Amino acid sequence: MSSWKLGAHSGAATVGLLALLSGSVAAQTALEPRPQSRGFYVGGAVGANFQEDNRFRGGGADSNASYDPGYVGLLNFGYALGNGLRVELEPGYRHNDVDSVGGVGGHGRSAIASAMVNGIYDLPYAIPYLPGWQPHLGLGAGAAMVDNHSASHNGFLVTRNDTVPAFQGIVGLDYAIAPAIKVGVDYRYFVAHDADFHNSTTGARVKGGDFNDHSILITFRYEFDAPH
Repeated sequence: MSSWKLGAHSGAATVGLLALLSGSVAAQTALEPRPQSRGFYVGGAVGANFQEDNRFRGGGADSNASYDPGYVGLLNFGYALGNGLRVELEPGYRHNDVDSVGGVGGHGRSAIASAMVNGIYDLPYAIPYLPGWQPHLGLGAGAAMVDNHSASHNGFLVTRNDTVPAFQGIVGLDYAIAPAIKVGVDYRYFVAHDADFHNSTTGARVKGGDFNDHSILITFRYEFDAPH
């Protein structure tokens, strides 16, 4: 009887251990990141753009402007190096309507067309509880043409466009719905640095400073050399 009980307990322990090991292996397999891509790709993104308040100074138009939530659209033309790194060219457009100027109702808009060169790294790590999703981080630099048309700044209209340096930080997640097709979500912090405009009445220079934008995007990417 004691031998039978010992055998039963040993069998139960063995079954439990096997179950634990198989569960551990299954979990590791589920969290295993997919292989890094290599080759050319094209992509795009659309989403919401949130522009921070802006300080306009000089030219008699000293006042702050705030903006309504707007929209953003991007295209991506890139190459994946096969080691997690991707390099891409990104044309983009952001648009926000003016909400208020100087603390009272205003009108106008801010429109930013940009051309950026991005370096993005697909992290070789899986995310617990999000199997199949792969994170990435990136930085970008380039140029932006900031087109401003806003009023009333102490009774004046501030307008003109200015081409300035631009920078951005990128963080996001991708999911492969097919070997060549990735969809995902991105957050981007974008800065168009030190734009200048002018007072449409006097012609005087008005400094707009930095235009700081926060974008939440739905992304799409097609990889030409992915296995089918």
